[in-house]
Amino acid sequence: MSTSNTASNTASNTASDAAPLPAPHRLIHTHDPLTGAPLLREDTVPINPMGNGDPSAYGMIYVQDQLKADPAKALEGPDKTPDTMWVCSTGVTSAWIDLPPKYDSRMAYTTSMSYIVVVLGSVEIGFHDGTSRVLHPGDIYINAASVHKWGNPTDQWTRLVGFSTPSEELSIKGQTLDKLLDAKKVF
Repeated sequence: MSTSNTASNTASNTASDAAPLPAPHRLIHTHDPLTGAPLLREDTVPINPMGNGDPSAYGMIYVQDQLKADPAKALEGPDKTPDTMWVCSTGVTSAWIDLPPKYDSRMAYTTSMSYIVVVLGSVEIGFHDGTSRVLHPGDIYINAASVHKWGNPTDQWTRLVGFSTPSEELSIKGQTLDKLLDAKKVF
């Protein structure tokens, strides 16, 4: 998932306006390994301003610190933090991303495979060649460690949900994307 540079951020909202959308409900269910009884963890996911002048917001849903899940540790996921900003280098992360009206980030890339689903509103995904695509609720964007930017072309907030795993860094003819395409490597 991408972050933005405050200089290229064109949204009119400020961080204090972040997340007017309600905090999402989270329900985790597993079983007690001794009795088989259902074990539940239920709460809301706090949505926080991205910071550094960026008016977008995020809420870390869950961090699974290994690729193969251990159901006995399922209730611990909300208490963990990824080790590389958005992505756990050994597992899977999930997060809500809220984009304010008229939001536009800078070009960036990550060393992750990210699966982003539009839940509410629209998101415009911009590519380094100047082209873009607009996605709507139910659409999915799969980013394979590629240069991109986020935009919300509407007058309403947009909510995305993303799932990320670590990946190898993409290179073209042996050059990394930050050098070849003048894009910021976020992590």
